[in-house]
Amino acid sequence: MVKTDGRVIALGEGGLDKLCSTPYSLQMEAFLNLVKRSENYRLPLLIHAVKYAHEIMELKKRVCPNQPWIIHGFRGKKELASGYLQHGFYLSFGEKYQEDALKAVPDDKLLLETDESESDIRNIYRRAADIRGVSPDELTACIQENVCRLFFNR
Repeated sequence: MVKTDGRVIALGEGGLDKLCSTPYSLQMEAFLNLVKRSENYRLPLLIHAVKYAHEIMELKKRVCPNQPWIIHGFRGKKELASGYLQHGFYLSFGEKYQEDALKAVPDDKLLLETDESESDIRNIYRRAADIRGVSPDELTACIQENVCRLFFNR
């Protein structure tokens, strides 16, 4: 499907999760397979990361991928956000997050999502815009630019 369906714009969600009962070695094997596919098909990678942030950052450093890596559903603190950003990650925020972390993300590394929420995306945008001290229209334009760059203008 990745080869033939132009609607595929990214791969994932895959990653590492300490709260999951699957052994780490199997999680890592599957994640590395997804990383390879992301590189082979030149598609961004959406990452599920639960309590394995250091390992994921080290892996990115070791692999040196050409494709963007996006942490989906980021809920960590500002310091963790800074760590990911130093390694070139994008951060995607849903309904639940640390406000200081959201404020710390540069415009060009920010995404918003509704994955774990029943909330309308417009509500998520309004709240995030308020926290970041910009208008919803400004935030929308910023994120639209990121979405186009990451998924459509490749």
